[in-house]
Amino acid sequence: MVSGALLAGGGLALDGGVSTELERTQLLSAVVYEEKVQVPVDSAAHASQRMAESAGRTVSPTATGCWTMRADYHARAAAGNTLYTAWHVGYWCSDGNTITDARTLDSGGETRTPYWSYEGPIDGGAGVWQNEARSFTKLRFVHGIPGKWQIQSPTPCIRVIGSVNGSGKGDDRCSVEF
Repeated sequence: MVSGALLAGGGLALDGGVSTELERTQLLSAVVYEEKVQVPVDSAAHASQRMAESAGRTVSPTATGCWTMRADYHARAAAGNTLYTAWHVGYWCSDGNTITDARTLDSGGETRTPYWSYEGPIDGGAGVWQNEARSFTKLRFVHGIPGKWQIQSPTPCIRVIGSVNGSGKGDDRCSVEF
């Protein structure tokens, strides 16, 4: 069992460290994954969006142009506070039938919780798989004091998947495929 004291700001001062992987994962009580709305980034995509809106749809089945979408990942402690936040912004283009481009525009993370730090991206990629644009970033956070002790170092993944019709979705996979 993990014993310790809850610190101001939601941090946890541990007595004697954490001995098992189960105890390490119990420190994170919840992960909140949030998808943002895809955004058209060129004139063709704006025209596709206007056409869809006039027909009462979110995006057009024949959308052309380039799109971007941001997906956020929030890890929360048992006390309900956010331990850290990570994000990934995917970019894709479509000619209405085929994905013509897929890439990562931005990714990053931050924390304001005592004894947590953001180390940065450790993996990522982008490509087209089964006519979907897919891009992802894997990031590293550390709970502990650098150079002294480390309790855990979670490495969340965030992926954006863009379709030929301009719609997008996100998940937590570390792969362009599957």
